[in-house]
Amino acid sequence: MRCVVVVTDPERDRGVVDVATALAGGDDLTIAAVIEVPEGSTLASAQPDARALRRALRPFEGPGVRVHVTVARRGWAAVTELVAKERPDLLLLGWRRPGWDVLGTTIEQVLREPPC
Repeated sequence: MRCVVVVTDPERDRGVVDVATALAGGDDLTIAAVIEVPEGSTLASAQPDARALRRALRPFEGPGVRVHVTVARRGWAAVTELVAKERPDLLLLGWRRPGWDVLGTTIEQVLREPPC
């Protein structure tokens, strides 16, 4: 099963990564993370954060598991683009409570209009 799991914090989201790894069953798993950059700042200004996030996610990499870190103005739009490109069977997101903002959108919006 092809899976994409979106993480915002590697430490906090370890559980959802473990679930995604089990569900992928050795097939194709993409661990995706987005660094959002506000208007007025250059996208390049987030490169140090992106490198640090890649290093933090590197221990999760292995056969069939890859990490995709990107820098964008709108985080959820970047995830939607990745999902359109990867065409996974399953998208996993960590969720804490109703109204919780994940990459510029709420979980309610994601459930109403899933990208896959």
